[in-house]
Amino acid sequence: MMELHQTLEAQKLSSDEGEKRYELQGLLCGCLKNAAESSAQTSAAGGRWQEYNNLLRNGISEAYFRILHGFKNSPKTKLLIPYAYSILQFLDSIYQERDKSVLWNLFVSYVLSDLILMLEMF
Repeated sequence: MMELHQTLEAQKLSSDEGEKRYELQGLLCGCLKNAAESSAQTSAAGGRWQEYNNLLRNGISEAYFRILHGFKNSPKTKLLIPYAYSILQFLDSIYQERDKSVLWNLFVSYVLSDLILMLEMF
């Protein structure tokens, strides 16, 4: 959490509210990257850790989905380019799991399609 606070302090955010929204969403992707890496490392844990990890992954997936959806058709998508690879890694880690549901596959495909649409703009 301290890392997020320091990152936000170090950034020179725009004074325009619309610009600031995109900049903060880009910064949030950096935080999600760290959470996704943590969830990938604990995916083999059992019991309560597995339950926690599933909740964490649900939250990360929903956040990525909403961020990518918010950046659709925006000229600010370049802010997300540095995070595209980590988003793909996260989606791959979910896809590689044996105990995934059809709903998870559908959700991953939605996030992946939004990511592809974003990258097509470049």
